[in-house]
Amino acid sequence: MSLPRVRFTVRGMMVIVALLSTLLLWAARWRREIPAANPWQIGVGTGMSQSPAEGQEPKRPRSPEPLVLQRREPPVLPRVEAPYIAITNVHPGDAYAALRKGPKPPSGPITLLRVELKDDGSAFLADLYDLNRRCFADDTWSSFGPDSSYREIIFFSRGRKVVLRSWHPLYEKNPGVVASSHGLVPLVGSREGFLRHDDQAYVEKRRTFDKIEGELRKQYGDQPGDFADPIHRGKRNS
Repeated sequence: MSLPRVRFTVRGMMVIVALLSTLLLWAARWRREIPAANPWQIGVGTGMSQSPAEGQEPKRPRSPEPLVLQRREPPVLPRVEAPYIAITNVHPGDAYAALRKGPKPPSGPITLLRVELKDDGSAFLADLYDLNRRCFADDTWSSFGPDSSYREIIFFSRGRKVVLRSWHPLYEKNPGVVASSHGLVPLVGSREGFLRHDDQAYVEKRRTFDKIEGELRKQYGDQPGDFADPIHRGKRNS
């Protein structure tokens, strides 16, 4: 009874050997049909470049195409505000009225000078703008206390708006008060001597403020007194 089982086992082994032989022949044939690899291609799984075969010139990798950047001009924004020049005393509440000298100001802003400009591209305004930029990098400066009065200067130059505000021109009409880098303080001695020992960055800013105001008044006209009737000028080319 055991002989047929032995013959079946031998037959099975023969079938397995035949299948393995077929697989080996197919693998050898498939390997011969694989095309030659690129000699500069990184070896898969090895992390090393393959050397070119003998007599075969290695192929250099193609250099990438140069990147061409196209310059885009910034869009021209429409002017949202007509250019003008204005010097104004602003009195929101005047919490420091006791420190002031002279007549009581009326409520609301007092326009000392206002000129509507047809063109803000003059050399005079350009020079004034350069003077402003030496101290006020953001084209703005505010130096006054809460609910206090202050003087405001506004002018345009080639589409750029400058707004400067300070309380020192108003409160220093009182000879016993000085506007310092720390606020309004009682003045003992001369104002020049006090400012000589104050923060020089602040002192330079208030001097530039006064210089810009003086140049605007000289160029576009002046009026006496801080609380006189405001000036109203027509449009003017500058």
